[in-house]
Parts: sequence; C-alpha cells; structure tokens
Amino acid sequence: MKHHHRIKLWILLLGTILITNHLSSQSLHDWAGLSKGKFNVGFKVLTESDTNRKMGDSERPMNLGVWYPADVTSVDQAIKYKAYIATRAYEDSLGGGSGNNKSLEKAFIDHFRNSAIKKGGSEKSITKDFEHLTLAHNDAKPTVGDFPVIVYAPGLGGSIYENSILFEYLASHGYVIFSMPSNGKGPNMTYDLEGLKTAVEDLVWTRNFLDTVKTSYTKSNKVGLIGYSWGGLASAIVTSVKKPDSFDAFISFDGTISYEDGMGRDNFQGYSGKELKIPFLYTLAWGDHQNFNFFKEGNSERYLLKFQKMGHRNFNSDAIMTMDRPSPPDLVEFYKRKGAEIEASYGLLCQFSKAFLDKTLKNNPALLKSLQKQTKKTNDFDEAIYFTKKTDKYSEKNNVFTKLLQKRNFIGAINNYYEYVINSTKKLSLFDEEELLDIALGDFNIKEAKSARETGILLWINSRENPQSAKAFYELGNYYVDFTPENYNNAIRYYQMALDIDPNCKEAKNKIDQLKKAEKEN
Repeated sequence: MKHHHRIKLWILLLGTILITNHLSSQSLHDWAGLSKGKFNVGFKVLTESDTNRKMGDSERPMNLGVWYPADVTSVDQAIKYKAYIATRAYEDSLGGGSGNNKSLEKAFIDHFRNSAIKKGGSEKSITKDFEHLTLAHNDAKPTVGDFPVIVYAPGLGGSIYENSILFEYLASHGYVIFSMPSNGKGPNMTYDLEGLKTAVEDLVWTRNFLDTVKTSYTKSNKVGLIGYSWGGLASAIVTSVKKPDSFDAFISFDGTISYEDGMGRDNFQGYSGKELKIPFLYTLAWGDHQNFNFFKEGNSERYLLKFQKMGHRNFNSDAIMTMDRPSPPDLVEFYKRKGAEIEASYGLLCQFSKAFLDKTLKNNPALLKSLQKQTKKTNDFDEAIYFTKKTDKYSEKNNVFTKLLQKRNFIGAINNYYEYVINSTKKLSLFDEEELLDIALGDFNIKEAKSARETGILLWINSRENPQSAKAFYELGNYYVDFTPENYNNAIRYYQMALDIDPNCKEAKNKIDQLKKAEKEN
C-alpha cells in the first residue's frame, strides 16, 4: 500500500514538473512592465452564425475569439502567435469555413510574415515573434469564477486577435474576453454608413449571444466593452442608443467617435454622449482637431487618457508586431519611434485599461489611483501626457495657461488645456496668439523629440482656439515641413486651410507650389 502511494505521489510530482516546464517557456510580451496575473489562460474560437442575416447566400458567419482563465493540465497545448494569424482563414465566407484547412492557414501566415519582411523587418526577429509561445492554451478547460466579461469590437477590417496581448493580460488577471471580427456586408468591411451599420449589428448580436454562453466561463454578470477605431464608434452607438443597459463600462481606443462624430449623430437617432450612462474611458492618440463632444456630454463617470506619441494603429498589438515594429509608422502618425518605444506606449494603454476595468467592474480602484497619482504628481510617464476625471466643479483660473507658457512649462500648460477642453463649454481666452507662437516656435528644436512633440501640440491648441486665423494653420504647415520631411501631405493640407481662410496669403500658396514641385521631382 505504501508503494502504491509512492507511485501516485511520483506521478503527481511528474505532472507538476511537466506543467511547470511547459508554462515556463511561455511569456506575456513584456511591454511597459506588463506581467502575467495569477490565472493561466485558455483560448478558443467559437464558430457561430447570425441566422437572421445573410452574407451572400449563407447565414452570416460570426466567429468569436474567447480568452479566459483556465485550468491548464500537462496535455493542454500553448499556442504560438502564428496560430492567431491562422484564425483569419475562418473569419469570413471567403475563408476556409469552420474546417481544418491547414494549407489556407499557412497561406495567411506566410502572407503576414512576408509583408512584415518587405516593410523592412529582419526575418530573424519576425520569425521569433511568429514562433513566440503565447500565454494562451488552445481549448483549455475554463476556470469558472467571478470574472467580468469584456466584449471587444475591432477596427475597420480587424481580426479577432488584433489585441491579443491585451486579451491575454486581462484574462490572466481574471477577465473573460469575447472578441468579434470586423467583417463587412460583402464580406470586406467598408468605411461608410453601410459598414458602420453592419458593425453595430454585429456588436448587438455578440452581446445577445453572450448571454447564452457566458455561464460556461464566469459567474459574474458584469460586462464591459472595448472598441478600437471603427469599433469604437460602433460601441458608442450601441452603448448610447441600441443597447444602453447591456454594458457596465466602456473604453474607446482612439475610436472613430473622435473623427466621424457627424456620422453617428446624422444616422442614429438619439446618438449622444448624454445617453451614455456608464463609466467611460476615452483614450486618444496624438492628433489634431479631435472631437471631444461625445465625451463632454453627459454626467457618467468619465476619464480622458491622451497620448503624446501613440499613433492611431499603435492601439492594436498585432499592427505593432506585423507592421510598426519592423517598419516604424509614417511620421505623420507622430514621431519616428523604435520598437521599444511603441511597445512601452502600448503597455501603458493596457495598464490604464485594466485599472479602469478593475475599478468599474471589480470595485477595486487601487491600480487606477496609483497610476493617476503617478501621472499628476510627477508626470514621469514618457508617453501619457494627460489623464484626468471629468468633473462638474471645473472653474477656469485666470492666466494659468499663459503663466505656464511663460515659464516654459509646456507639459503643465498642455495639461491645463486638456482640463479646460473636457470640462468647459466656453472658449479659452487666456492666451494671446502672437505670444504663444513666439514662445512655442522660439523653443522649437525638431531634432529633440520632446521639443518637437510639445511644439506640435501647442500649435494645434492655437489652431483649435483660433479656427479663423490663417497664421495658425500656416505655422502648422511650416511645422510639418520640418516634422515630416518624407511626407508633405499634412503640410500641404494646413497651407491649404490657411489659404481657404485668407485667399491673399501668398506665403501659403508659394509653399504649396514648392512642396508639390518637390514631390514630383522625388
């Protein structure tokens, strides 16, 4: 009998060693200090369809990716990153259906690998990424606990795995993520009203479907929503108009809510930030003339997280791996960054997202308080220049913006401005345009990244507050000539805006002619 117990103990120890060794070879991409939580992660693709809608002659396919806390055993297989890419073969009616089409999977993997190499990435580093053993275990048994559910709506034409690093990170910390693809009506997603309506309908279907399967993964009734880009606008429409009582928190990842505000208001009756009754984290990339209307409307708990180096597609971990890391994005996105800088920015996005979800879905504000304190006290995040909670008690303090400018405290001035933007309904009248331009351009050093970023933001602030000033847009044109010498599109656009305001602005016309001539010669 003792011998029998020793055999059972030996088998148990061997199984533990096998699982430990198996897990030790896995890792979460260590971007900005991201670390795995206490849960192992499972992953599966649910092959579903919307029986009430068609794609071609068939029921509309609605394959969903699910990441969840899992009971991992020695027989559960951790997947490589390229296995995520292979799922694209089954995302729409032009793919391989729900079967096991290995040749089509390989075609998708080879396409993305070759595309990344063509963009300038080294074959060695790209192969390493594709062969990376993720935290996710294919079809592992779910650990059913009190885990809030997150529905994810991707960007235009995005895949179920486009933010897999975020999904693995959240699942390991006790969340269940259901991610839908962005397929259009035919099946490619289109940037028009038909495409937007399709994305909204897909999101409504996903939320309804969730109620039929979530008990297999969780005991919690809390449901959050994250929408990136095109999915961000669809999410805003769903949470404010279509299913306003179906979600408990909403995060917009640089959502098209900021760039196509009119598309929502003109085509979806009742669409307004006033109708959003749940906590809202509004994250924005670097950009000019973004729209804050939806965020400012209404009185639910709201936070703004504004990045100073993140380009739009940097809110998508797959794009970072297969597009931006091998080949830095177009400088128009913002500033030419190396891979580590992009990864750090994305890591901060993940941390703030988890902190917001912890507070609103788990009633645990500790991480959010820590990040908020660090941002306000020291401002030592190289990336996040502003993070604040919307308040009804805002009062504009005389000359604070100008005083900070005069002290060359540009970050302080910019932070003060964003506080005004999200809380005030009045025009900022506390700075003189000529003084701002003299200060901003006087300290401008295009070769110094911090100076370049701050100058660009100050020029944008001036143009936003003085939309009828030809000089405001002319100076932005000059800035982009220096800032993006490989691409004159933004510079020409701003010179043209100056010319539209003042048709007699000969300087702007001359600049446009010079840049167009230079483009032809190159």
